[in-house]
Amino acid sequence: MSTSRGGFSLYAGVKMSVASSVFLLLPIYFDVISRQFAEPVLTLTYVATIELIGFSLASICCFFWQRMNLISERGVFLALALVHFGSALCSEVEWFVVLRFAAGFLAGILIVRCFDTLSRDKLPDAAFGRAIAMQMLYSGLLFLLYPQLRLQGGFDGLLVLLAGFCMLMVLLPVDTRAQQMPVIQGVKTGKVFLYTALFAILMIMLANSGAWSMLSVVATRIGISEIDQGVILAIGTLFSLLGAVSASLLAKYGNRQRVITFGVLGQSIAIVLLFSTRDPLVYFVAVSCFMFMWNFLLPFFMGVISEADPEGHAIRLAVAAQSIGAALAPAVLLKEWVLFELVIFLLITLLLIMPAIYNNSRLKQP
Repeated sequence: MSTSRGGFSLYAGVKMSVASSVFLLLPIYFDVISRQFAEPVLTLTYVATIELIGFSLASICCFFWQRMNLISERGVFLALALVHFGSALCSEVEWFVVLRFAAGFLAGILIVRCFDTLSRDKLPDAAFGRAIAMQMLYSGLLFLLYPQLRLQGGFDGLLVLLAGFCMLMVLLPVDTRAQQMPVIQGVKTGKVFLYTALFAILMIMLANSGAWSMLSVVATRIGISEIDQGVILAIGTLFSLLGAVSASLLAKYGNRQRVITFGVLGQSIAIVLLFSTRDPLVYFVAVSCFMFMWNFLLPFFMGVISEADPEGHAIRLAVAAQSIGAALAPAVLLKEWVLFELVIFLLITLLLIMPAIYNNSRLKQP
């Protein structure tokens, strides 16, 4: 059965959503494991950090292991399904942590495979935008449906459900072009520009994850109830979806330098409003803009790396860059300097990504 390039990208978006389920559904995940081990959520948050370490390690290993065709994608999905199922049955936190590290490592391998496919699309910016839109749609549906399953259907097996999704992924076609196709004759760029682009992804994740980790703190300070916070975040997921879809559409027509510049500035304004307002309505608008810009900008950053590295090796490190940025964010924020730090992180991001964009444009010229 032949599958078009666009078809492979579509399947990659679905697989990436399932592989990254735990992080897309983190609030539900924490509630589930809190009930599983009868411990407060705050005592179990380190589990997510352990999984992020597994993500990062998988990405780094895949970067050095160039023969990705030796890894059976279907086999990894089956292994991930078994780890999810084993985690659901686990009664000891220590073994649960070991299984979650394995889950992070396996999911990291799968996401690297998806990144390989998306980066080989004719318009990688658009391909990543569609994939992120699928992630937002997938998480939004589960945020809506899972509480109904638990409260009305009596089902509280999130990890069993994720294991079932992983089993279904085995039925989808596998993209083996990364090893079968000759090296793409595309733009060549210096390693300095390529790795500054990767560092830019780390920095933008540092800024976004840092702001994300403080949303509930800011909302509580303003006086927004926990229920209203949930409603705001649910609506924000729709804006995340719109941001990814907008990136996918604009990738065909937009100028990367202008789009990323205005996007980073827009994100900075949203964060300034978010941390300086005392008005719940302004908070809602700022959160919506923040989530829109987060998922609008990321596809363009991925597109810059994909274009700069047509062989497709460095894109594998993008998973590590995102994971490290997300893991470090809460730890590097200083109580009295949060807003200042986040804006500086975004400005550094802009300074890092622009040389790579300029270099790609220069080398494209005849």
